[in-house]
Amino acid sequence: MFFAGFLSNMIHGEYEVALSSLLALLLMLTLGICESLQEQITSLKEQVQELVSTKEQIKE
Repeated sequence: MFFAGFLSNMIHGEYEVALSSLLALLLMLTLGICESLQEQITSLKEQVQELVSTKEQIKE
């Protein structure tokens, strides 16, 4: 769907519209990647906290 509109705009010489659509798509992808990375970092922090807690319990 996106690519059909993108190609149509490129064919008809509406380069600014096509490029702005492409930039919007790249922005959405970037935001999705950032959100995914943030979730993974949060999960890793929780795992590290659990490991530290387990290590402290083993020491005692």
